[in-house]
Amino acid sequence: MTGFIISALLVFIVAFFIIRFFTGGDRPEKKDVFDDQQSGQHIPDRVYSSLDDWKKDTTVLWKMDDAPLEVEFTYEKWDRHNENYVKEDRSVNVEEIIKDSRNDFYLYGHCLDRDDLRTFHLDRISSKVSYQGRQYDPYAFIERFDVF
Repeated sequence: MTGFIISALLVFIVAFFIIRFFTGGDRPEKKDVFDDQQSGQHIPDRVYSSLDDWKKDTTVLWKMDDAPLEVEFTYEKWDRHNENYVKEDRSVNVEEIIKDSRNDFYLYGHCLDRDDLRTFHLDRISSKVSYQGRQYDPYAFIERFDVF
């Protein structure tokens, strides 16, 4: 009887690791969110067919009045080809601060490095945000605009 229990346990463990491997379970514990308008990445607990569908589920907390906020930071982006996160320095003219239905916060604006509009998840900004010669924690930066 003990041999049967051990065999069943081993089968369960092997099946568990096979399922994790084939479903991408080894991916780092980061939130997979839209990184940009061309990536097509999805939010894991709700799949959106496009960035526009995701944006319908968001609330704009702050929008620029005159000029965008010129900021710089290091961003962790999921590299689909190498299946890991890579850090990239970004210069962005922020036009909006957004909150989604999961209460996650984003910077939206024109990325000068990619020459395109991009959406940046605050939790994946891995450095201080540089703004007007000062350095801010990402959440302290958006707190300056009374978004909480």
